[in-house]
Amino acid sequence: MLRSFTVKNFRCFKDLTLAPLERVNVIAGKNNVGKTALLEGLYLHSGPGLPRSPQAFEFLRCLERFSQAEEESWEWLFAGKEVEDVIEFQGATAGSARTLRIRLEDTAATDFPPRGNGPAAPGGAEARPTAGARQLVLSYEDRDGPGYQEVEVAVSGTGTVAVRRTPHARFPGSVLLGACAGSSSHDEERYSSLVEVGREAAVLPALQLLDPRLRRFAVLVAGGTPSLHADLGTGRLIPVRYLGEGLRRLLSVVLAIASTPGGLVLIDEVENGLHHAVLTKVWQALARAAREADVQVVATTQSYECIQAAHQASLESGCYDLRLFRLDRVDAEIRVAVYNQTTLETSVEMNLEVR
Repeated sequence: MLRSFTVKNFRCFKDLTLAPLERVNVIAGKNNVGKTALLEGLYLHSGPGLPRSPQAFEFLRCLERFSQAEEESWEWLFAGKEVEDVIEFQGATAGSARTLRIRLEDTAATDFPPRGNGPAAPGGAEARPTAGARQLVLSYEDRDGPGYQEVEVAVSGTGTVAVRRTPHARFPGSVLLGACAGSSSHDEERYSSLVEVGREAAVLPALQLLDPRLRRFAVLVAGGTPSLHADLGTGRLIPVRYLGEGLRRLLSVVLAIASTPGGLVLIDEVENGLHHAVLTKVWQALARAAREADVQVVATTQSYECIQAAHQASLESGCYDLRLFRLDRVDAEIRVAVYNQTTLETSVEMNLEVR
C-alpha cells in the first residue's frame, strides 16, 4: 500500500506530493486542478509492465476519440508540453520505493533490440519503430532490498516495441474507473473471476443498499456475447445495462475492489449516479470491501456531501483509515491541503469549504 506519492512534470503538475496516504483517499478540488490527471499518474505508476497508450485515457475523460497523432497525445503528458523534461512518479510503501520515469526519444537514441520480449502489437504482429519516429520510454525501478526490479518499455505509435526486465518482475494490480463509466466493460470478466473462486456473494451486500430486491448476479450469453444480469425477484433476470446508473456504478466499483486483492483501485467522480441519502452506507461498504481485499482506494469528488459521508462512514467503522487531499491552483502551481480525522472533523462541524 502506498504511503506517499510524488508526481513531477506530468500534465498540470510540476512537483506535487501526496502524503501520508491511507487505505481510503479522497481527492477534492475545483475544476481543472488535476484530479483526474492525478489518477492517471497513479495508474501509470502501478502498471509499468503493461503500458497503456495515453489515448486510452480519452474515454475516462468522457471524450470522443479524436483524430490525432499518437505522438501529439504523448507530448501532452508532459507539463507545459515540455518534452525535454522527464516525467517522474515516486511511490513509497512501508518497505520499498518505486519509481517510474517517462521520456520521449527518437528511435535512433534508444538501444532496444529490434524484437522485444514484451506484448505483441495489435493483430498479433510485433511492433517495430519506423525511421524518424519517436518512442515513449518508460523506466521502472522497485528498490525493495533483494527484490530489486527493473523494467524498461519502449512504445511506438503502433504498439510496444520492446520490454527489458529483471527476472521475476512483479507488479501490483490496478483498476482505473472513469467518471462516465456506469458499468465497466470488464465487469463480466471480474464477476466471472469471483465465481471461479466462490466469492461472488461478496458483491451483494453493497448493491443491496441501493436495491434490497437484489438476490444474485449471473453472466448469461445472448447473441454470442456474455452479459451480466441481475435477479430482482421479478421472475426473469434483467441485463445490468438496463438498471440505474447508480447501481451500475457501484457494481463496477465493488467488482474492481473484490477482484484486485492487494492492489490499487482508482475512481473518478465516485459519487456519480448515487443519491446523497445512501452515500454513507456506500462508503461503509467500499471501505469494508477494501479492507477485506487489502486494496487501497483513491477517489475524486466534487461533492461536499460525498466528503461528509466518507468521513462519517470512517468514524462509524471504528477504524478511521480515511485521508482527504484538496488540490488548489496557486499562481501557476498546484498545491495540496491535507485533512486527517481531526482537521476534517473540525471542517465539517464548522461547515468549512474542503472541496
